[in-house]
Amino acid sequence: MFVPHKEAVDEVFKKAINNGAKDLIKPHETFWGGYGAYFADPDGYAWEIAWAPFWEFDEQGSLKV
Repeated sequence: MFVPHKEAVDEVFKKAINNGAKDLIKPHETFWGGYGAYFADPDGYAWEIAWAPFWEFDEQGSLKV
C-alpha cells in the first residue's frame, strides 16, 4: 500500500494493529530514502505500507507511474 505522506504509514500501521493485525516490522526509515512498515492481516497475509518523498499521486490518489 502506497501512502501520500510519511505520517500515513504510522496511521495505517496503528489502525491495522488495533484491528487485529500482527506487527511484522514497525515503521522505519528505509535505505532508499522512504519510510515503511509491514504487518500481517488476521488471515496471515503480509502487507507493506510505504511512502517516498519522490512519489507523485494523481487526483484519485493513485501512484503516478
